Amino acid sequence: MQTTAETPAAQADAAKAITALRKRLARWELDHLRHHCADLAQRLDDALGRVDTLESEVSRAWDAADSWREQTTELVNDLQEAGKTVGLTMDGALVVMPQAAAETTAVADAITNALVHAFTPIGTHLPAEGGTLGAIIARRDGTTYGLIVADAAHDVTGTWGEYGQDVPGAKGPDGAANTQAMAAAGSPIVQAVRALNIEGHADWFIPSRMQMLALYETSPDLFDKDSWYWTSSQYSRSHAWCQDFEYGSSSASDEDDELRARPVRSIQLQPFTPSQLPQPIAEGDPREILGTEVAA
Repeated sequence: MQTTAETPAAQADAAKAITALRKRLARWELDHLRHHCADLAQRLDDALGRVDTLESEVSRAWDAADSWREQTTELVNDLQEAGKTVGLTMDGALVVMPQAAAETTAVADAITNALVHAFTPIGTHLPAEGGTLGAIIARRDGTTYGLIVADAAHDVTGTWGEYGQDVPGAKGPDGAANTQAMAAAGSPIVQAVRALNIEGHADWFIPSRMQMLALYETSPDLFDKDSWYWTSSQYSRSHAWCQDFEYGSSSASDEDDELRARPVRSIQLQPFTPSQLPQPIAEGDPREILGTEVAA
């Protein structure tokens, strides 16, 4: 079958058609990109508006919390100056307790201490306590305590203990108990920690592995991310757990390695066990929840 070659005029028409099509496609792409950019810009503006709203709400919440904390602390101080004893109910309500309900002055002081620290955010520097509130941890009995982390200037460096020596009492979640067991076993690094006296506090210890993990989760910026820190938890006769604060890794290191240790101490935040908490206030009870008239 014989075909006829396209004439120059036909080729020119085809080229023009292709050029026109390309121009239309380019205009369509440009319009599409403009529309897409405008949509993204609108979404960004909406997101920034929501961020501004959330920041405003957070600021108002912090202001309200600070105001409530100041009012609560002032009220507690006024009540104590008036000879009243302040306590907490099971659900956290602040109450004025009859004098007979206060077992000892130490318990009343512990209540006040708990109220003050209950409203303290993690990461707050507490000079009177010797360091920074690094974590809040609950015990199995339901009580809670805060870990006060000493400043980095108080870090000590040394070996965990004697290589190959088993320390049975240094394997639990309580760093204070572990540290005591390490001291009884002659740990070199514990001697330096126990010799510390910061702002009148001499009850410093090396955190357990569990406590170190809690500090990594809540206050990693308090530690050097280029260092490994000893915990007071023994892994085996020859190894003890240490903690990294860059990626949160826990590892077992030779006990005769030279590593840093960060001293911490604990403060009680909830001094009652459930059996010691006052019973819920019934209608007509002479104790009154704060915010209503306080019974004389």
